[in-house]
Amino acid sequence: MSNNGNTAASLNDILRLLTTSCKLPLASSLPVASALVKNGLTTKELVGAKSLEELHEICPSLNQQQLNKLRTVCSSSPRKRPPTSSTGSPAVTKRGRKYALKDKDAPIDDTELELPIVLDEEIIEKTVASVNRAPLMMLFAASVLKHQYPTYGAGSHLSLASAAAASASRKKAKSIGILHGTAVAKGDEDGREVPEGYRTLRAFGTIDVAIIRRGDKEGYWGLDIDAMERQVEAGNADPEVKWIHPAQVRAYLVRAFGEKDLAIVNGAIELLIRSWEEREPHSWSQRAWGWYVGVRPEIAYGREGWGQRGAVSCKDILNFRVNPAASN
Repeated sequence: MSNNGNTAASLNDILRLLTTSCKLPLASSLPVASALVKNGLTTKELVGAKSLEELHEICPSLNQQQLNKLRTVCSSSPRKRPPTSSTGSPAVTKRGRKYALKDKDAPIDDTELELPIVLDEEIIEKTVASVNRAPLMMLFAASVLKHQYPTYGAGSHLSLASAAAASASRKKAKSIGILHGTAVAKGDEDGREVPEGYRTLRAFGTIDVAIIRRGDKEGYWGLDIDAMERQVEAGNADPEVKWIHPAQVRAYLVRAFGEKDLAIVNGAIELLIRSWEEREPHSWSQRAWGWYVGVRPEIAYGREGWGQRGAVSCKDILNFRVNPAASN
């Protein structure tokens, strides 16, 4: 087998490990898998031999909990059984119980999920961010959704944007042979990821995402197709409906851009949308995908490009404005 063949096989193995065992979304797993393989970590055992500090340097987009999970899954040492109570049932620590309740049951405050933003044009024009394509696509999608559906709240915008980016990532992964079909999301004649039996919403002007209605207020959540797919792979023919939690999306964007650059790039996109919204209030969103394509980072073609960071010029984003004066 050629070196390219070995690399492709290793990338697929690591990608399967991240999505199945570590339960990371596909959009997040692709750049991580690419970074691991590029650093020679082509097997589960090689990944497990690295320290948390070394893994953090290689995979800066992963948070501490995800790094711990990755190393635990890849470690060759057997997992310790949880402590048991006098009744023989697994003991529940206060820390674990508190985290589970907070993660599952806490009401979602949309104001806490709003992204930072800088609208100072002088600062924006001087900024060149370094980021890979997935988070930039997600940020563009969230900004477009914010203007299309202003009553939905930041939580819905982030969840739906993540679903749109994940759909685009799955389509791209299939096109270059990293992913071979899914059991949950069936591609239609146009190649779009449209799960059967679910309502869809058009996000980013070109991407249809599966949705479920929010239970707390007006709006929708984007379905977590990757999580549902893992259930099918585990033998569940009727997977439980999973939706993408917006807090995880916000944290991902902050890690990917850094809070300062996130605020500036967000501001550049906001000024861009405002300029077109005034001129074409009903059709501007159809241009959004073209804006993203026009400013996304230049990366290597095919598998080699997964996870690569590149330069994003905020001045280039502003240059797409129809009338700069209209955004001030």
